[in-house]
Amino acid sequence: MMGATQSYELGFMTAPRLIIRDLTISRGGYPLITGLNAQLEQGQVMLLRGPNGCGKTTLLRGLAGLIPQDHGDFAINGISAASDHANMMRQLVLIGHRNANAESLDAYHALAMTAGLAGLAPSADHIMMALETFAMAGLAKRQISHLSAGQQRRLALARLALFTAEPHRLWLMDEPFNALDDDAASTLNHLLNHHLESGGAAVISGHGAMPITANQTLHLDQLKGQTQSGKKEDRS
Repeated sequence: MMGATQSYELGFMTAPRLIIRDLTISRGGYPLITGLNAQLEQGQVMLLRGPNGCGKTTLLRGLAGLIPQDHGDFAINGISAASDHANMMRQLVLIGHRNANAESLDAYHALAMTAGLAGLAPSADHIMMALETFAMAGLAKRQISHLSAGQQRRLALARLALFTAEPHRLWLMDEPFNALDDDAASTLNHLLNHHLESGGAAVISGHGAMPITANQTLHLDQLKGQTQSGKKEDRS
């Protein structure tokens, strides 16, 4: 007979990365996300599209547990936000529109701090490897307030390199390709593909052309006033 621990591990490995059920989220008393239903399997990408103000950032912050929902629920790896919020938070990585770097710290210690907040205890070599992934190792001791916008964005994205051994974490990324040069965009695309091939999944917002192909696309501006659901696309 399968033990409780084995049953949990099997369910964890086979559960969809994300299930959203009738989700409604408001900002300032105005419902931006209404009646959203979606499901994201291992190895899949959901792309959020629409103009500024349509709810892309609100949805990502809601899925990251930073904004309460008015109605409905969602689960990451089968773990419901309503039933076990702390455990659910350990199932995701958020790269927000704002980089959330501690400007009083240097790049090395800022990355170490955010890793610790996410439940990791990376070695010094691992932190330097993550910085090098986005060509930031040479700036490890530079204070964040002295970094350019592109460098600060690369530092935020370097967090992803710390999670390559944890493909169960759902990547939530708000316009991640903004302010990136071609090399950094290529690096991010490589990390994303590796994450997906390892069984990971991602929800990504953005404008214009992006070097990714989505399995599902939510055009949030086109779904106002009706039940929202993911439009499936083929990744070929």
